[in-house]
Amino acid sequence: MFTGSKYAGIVSTIIYFCGVLVNKLIMDEGTLRSSKLLASLLPQVALMQGSIQFANYESTGVGLDASTASVLYAEYSFNSALWMLLLDFILYFLIGLYLDKVIPSDFGQRLNPCFLCMPSYYTCCRGNRQRGNGRVNNEGLVENEEDDHFERNQMPAENYESPTVICKHQEASGNYLRIENLQKTFGGGFRAVRGINVKMYDSQIFALLGHNGAGKTTAISMLTGLIKKSQGSAHCYNVDLFEEMDEIREFMGVCPQHDVLFEKLTPREHLDIFYDFKGGDPARKQQEITSLI
Repeated sequence: MFTGSKYAGIVSTIIYFCGVLVNKLIMDEGTLRSSKLLASLLPQVALMQGSIQFANYESTGVGLDASTASVLYAEYSFNSALWMLLLDFILYFLIGLYLDKVIPSDFGQRLNPCFLCMPSYYTCCRGNRQRGNGRVNNEGLVENEEDDHFERNQMPAENYESPTVICKHQEASGNYLRIENLQKTFGGGFRAVRGINVKMYDSQIFALLGHNGAGKTTAISMLTGLIKKSQGSAHCYNVDLFEEMDEIREFMGVCPQHDVLFEKLTPREHLDIFYDFKGGDPARKQQEITSLI
């Protein structure tokens, strides 16, 4: 939520003293128990009310134990404070997870604020993916219903090479990466990427060339979820790169320009840790590592 510790510290201090103020407001003897419990949704209030209960029992010599912790004093009990603190922990933990997914930041993609209500967010509700949008003609060639105009219009006709038969088969089955009108505009109106339209096929090496500042790194950062796109779409194996990034990361990754290696780790230990980063099957980890070595 905050990009700097200075603002985080200021806001945290304000929130704390707001809780102290609320606690002062419910200290009146006529305050209802329901009002105190509602105010205890602020952790500061629950902690202060619990401290008051503890101090009262200890100062009178009665002492706080299992028999007195649930006794109401001024419409509150020590057990109430403990239960409210537990509820606050769970509540704010869930709120933190939610805000981490929806609040914009410099890196990563943000989800729609209503993502929990969208069936596409849940794997069980996505249904079977219908791959393929073409048909095979009598000569064994795939007639794709989607033409290549979006890719061909960006270059002179003599520079365009039509996809091979194997590539067209991949398009029909959905086993390729399709990027359409991908754009990125930073603050101040600077357009780093001005609309990429391209297809990348399975078992091929695609070289993205350009001078410094052409937008190569920005484009890759958008496709791998490091930064948010401004416009456009991209699908790989019929999976939306921008809506289902968790699923995409199960089979796609990025190799940075500089080696990400740790001097004190062996090759096997490197493979072990990166296997866990990718979320591989623990039961097959050692077998996969051995086969790679």
